[in-house]
Amino acid sequence: MKIDWKRKLSSRKLWCAAASFATGLVAVLTTDEVIIQAVGLVIQFGTAAFYIFAEASVDKCYGKGKGEES
Repeated sequence: MKIDWKRKLSSRKLWCAAASFATGLVAVLTTDEVIIQAVGLVIQFGTAAFYIFAEASVDKCYGKGKGEES
């Protein structure tokens, strides 16, 4: 299966996830407050999980469409 990198890199989901991940990373690295660091970690892991599941869903639908055409 060939990966369509142009489609993946132009995905708004990817850039939203990257921005959210970066925001969480900044929250973790720039403060000594334990609560803020915990929230930053939750943001990072939640963002990564959401993006993975969203892409899997899109790929599943894309694969079904491809399978029907063949």
